[in-house]
Amino acid sequence: MSALCTHITRMNRHPDSMRATPVTHTNRVTSSRTMSAKRAAAIWLVLVAIALGSVPLVPMRVFEALLPSSAHGASTDMAAEIVRTLRLPRAVAGFACGALLALAGALLQVLLRNPLAEPYVLGVSGGAATFALVAMIAGCAWWIVDASAFAGTFVSILLVLELARRELWRGEPQDTSPRLLFTGAVISAGWGALITLLLNVAPDSRLRGMLFWLTGDLNGNAMPWTARDVLSLSGGERQRVALAAVLCQEAPLLLLDEPLSHLDLHHQIDCLEALCTWAREPRRTVLFSCHDLNLARRFATHALLLDGEGGAYPGAVRDVLTSRAFGYPLILIRDGEHEALIPVPRVQHESAGNHDTAAY
Repeated sequence: MSALCTHITRMNRHPDSMRATPVTHTNRVTSSRTMSAKRAAAIWLVLVAIALGSVPLVPMRVFEALLPSSAHGASTDMAAEIVRTLRLPRAVAGFACGALLALAGALLQVLLRNPLAEPYVLGVSGGAATFALVAMIAGCAWWIVDASAFAGTFVSILLVLELARRELWRGEPQDTSPRLLFTGAVISAGWGALITLLLNVAPDSRLRGMLFWLTGDLNGNAMPWTARDVLSLSGGERQRVALAAVLCQEAPLLLLDEPLSHLDLHHQIDCLEALCTWAREPRRTVLFSCHDLNLARRFATHALLLDGEGGAYPGAVRDVLTSRAFGYPLILIRDGEHEALIPVPRVQHESAGNHDTAAY
């Protein structure tokens, strides 16, 4: 009752506070234009985040990659893969994290009635970071790291509330808000000291990931249907990931040692077609080792054959990959425009079929 009387007395002292501020048409138009400008700026920031990276993309290429009816060229497919599976999820995740952080700060400021309140000042972020770093040092899975960070926030909140419980029981918000802020600042400083200690004692193999996590790493964000742990990839899948990383470097010369190892036949064809498409650009060359004669004759332009005794046979691929170079007779099988080399069996058999065969 006394609190109600006090509130009514304050309202009587300031009668102007009860007057509604008239909203004119000009104010509505200005507010609408401001919101439109903010939305346009947010959209452009997301597009800029998608376009920038180790592989720069022009705005038109970004729009083509975002559209489902993009062209099916190799370069466009690569750009679409980069945009849809890597950059778009990271940009959206970063935008969402920033929005949630701003929402958390606004809620804390409203609840505590203090414009200085935010997760960093109250120690919430410090508790989450400390628990997450402990889980990362222990080598836990990503979901355990996230759960540990969530638990750290609750521990930090409980510490702040416990240390400021006296003011909370009084029920005076004017006295509670400063005490909570000061208590949170002390707790945040303590978490910061623990974070520094954890970074100093962390092994070198995990220190880089811990630093990236603290700075807001978004590498783990991907589409749900494309997200996989790198440890679950097979040898062939890792080989394809490594080849894709090489193609994204935009180097003028690629030196590849057995790029087709651990790959199935259809993946070998896909990788060689991607390399040929990449090499068609000016001032680009691919030099790779290959033990498959037919794939080498189909995709390579020149060959360098090493006989293992110090001899080398360079030249056009169709001139080098012959029986004379290998020292073993080969048979060239033709079927229209397609060719295939097979070794002559030691015991001669009659070959059946409609193929045109000839010693090579």
